[in-house]
Amino acid sequence: MIAVTWVISMLAHNFHGCTIAHDGLHGWAVTLDRAAVDTLPILRTCDGGMTWTRQQRPVAWQLFDVTCTDAYHAWACGMEGVILSTEDGGLSWSVESQGHTKYYTRIQMLDTLYGFAAGGDGVVGKKVDTLWQRIFTPYYQTDFYGLCFLDTASGWLCGRPSVEAGGRYSHIVYTEDGGNSWILLWEDTTYDFLDIWFVDSVEGWVVGGNPNSYEPLIWHTTDGGLNWEPQVCPTGSYYLRAVEFINKDTGWAVGMFGTILKTTDGGMTWSLQTSVAESTLFDVEFADAYHGIAVGNGWLLYTYDGGEHWYEGVVVGVNEHSIEREIVIPNPFIKQLIMRVNSCNNLKLIVYDMMGRPIYEAEPQQMDGYIVWDGTNNSGVEVSPGTYICILYRDDVKTLYKVVKLK
Repeated sequence: MIAVTWVISMLAHNFHGCTIAHDGLHGWAVTLDRAAVDTLPILRTCDGGMTWTRQQRPVAWQLFDVTCTDAYHAWACGMEGVILSTEDGGLSWSVESQGHTKYYTRIQMLDTLYGFAAGGDGVVGKKVDTLWQRIFTPYYQTDFYGLCFLDTASGWLCGRPSVEAGGRYSHIVYTEDGGNSWILLWEDTTYDFLDIWFVDSVEGWVVGGNPNSYEPLIWHTTDGGLNWEPQVCPTGSYYLRAVEFINKDTGWAVGMFGTILKTTDGGMTWSLQTSVAESTLFDVEFADAYHGIAVGNGWLLYTYDGGEHWYEGVVVGVNEHSIEREIVIPNPFIKQLIMRVNSCNNLKLIVYDMMGRPIYEAEPQQMDGYIVWDGTNNSGVEVSPGTYICILYRDDVKTLYKVVKLK
């Protein structure tokens, strides 16, 4: 008999940044929650986004973004210019810098010694060896939200007007000397520029939109940002917050109302992907052409097929609404698995394999407080021995079971 850990309801949490390592399994997400509901400041996944666990942070600041160089080294940034880092997969986090700006919104590390962070009021953070330097750009009335560096010298920033500083223009700027000087590429009074991505020194994309009409924006350049051409966003897409490309052809963009877009031809055509999210998605990242994660206001999503299907991840922890523990018996099992449930009229069971693929889905009827999975898939065929994730939905509560099927 194994006691089941409850799953936290995520509707109150504003997941704002995410990252996934090259192995497609390990990654992190951070929240911009206010202190009153901030019980999930830093989350880690070891299975590509299917399940997440909480990690502790050394300071109470809200976090905008997170990045990693491998399964062990990660950095997060947020309010008051805080930058955190871990070298042990998140078992411990330490403060590398804070107080340089009102907030850092996006962070990129080239390796463990060199990195950059985009900040508010035109501030840029630059890490060299163990120290973070504060760089003041001429664009103090702009809050930078996106950055992309190809190396320690060449990089781009984009942002929208800073309301507090009386800003009127959104900007795209470029440096070729590591941030010592900046070249203005574009300024605009209609659109916000919220993220930017370059695949080489000449070809890149910027995303954002009109903050009044929620019209999405995707612009493309082939000359390093000197000139930009709009790309067509499909009907039903909205104001975009993040963009990610894995090569010059394949990329994704996410934004308001659960918008997820994908291109396989460098943006000549963008298509809407089916999204389970209904609120704003703030970030997206892919390890390869198949494995990716996206996060937003109340949503942790993952895909194992390039976004053809997006699934909702779950956070393993203590449920905020119930203290009763549940059991599954036997575990491991051979022929059938029995799950004890409380009284409930709306039950739904989904079983996933360890690749994140749903193999069984049903709305079971409870009998004397128990439901049963007979170890078969949706076609009625007995599944292979191995480890499976069972997620039981009951009204607004989800419970996760990690089970093992024997021969």
